[in-house]
Amino acid sequence: MWSGASMIPILSPEEVGAELNLNDKVVEWIKNEPVDDEGPLLVLDFKDAFVNLGNYDANKAAVSNALFADWPTLYAARDRMMNFMPLTFYSPNGGVTHCFSFPVNQQQTIHTTVITWFPEQTGKLTIIPYQFFEL
Repeated sequence: MWSGASMIPILSPEEVGAELNLNDKVVEWIKNEPVDDEGPLLVLDFKDAFVNLGNYDANKAAVSNALFADWPTLYAARDRMMNFMPLTFYSPNGGVTHCFSFPVNQQQTIHTTVITWFPEQTGKLTIIPYQFFEL
């Protein structure tokens, strides 16, 4: 199913889970989460290069998804992350070489996607490409 003229696919939680390779617990949580068209769910997909923050498996398990109250809160969280964890950010084109005097990766270490709910169709979602850590 598609959302009007925007041609954004409208998906079930199971379809979102399959598309993003989410585990069953996350899909179940999405199915049971109250519909909130203002609350974006940021899905983090850690790459093997995510070792600059210590124990890869512990970090991956500790931070896998984050639900934000609204888009401004998501953007504010990105700004705070940039201040406190600049090593997680990357610049794919090499245009940005330093962030707060830290060298910037040119390879992505964490791939992100946003899931949003469609309130007029209870239980339906859409996937929005959004690279939280890209400079």
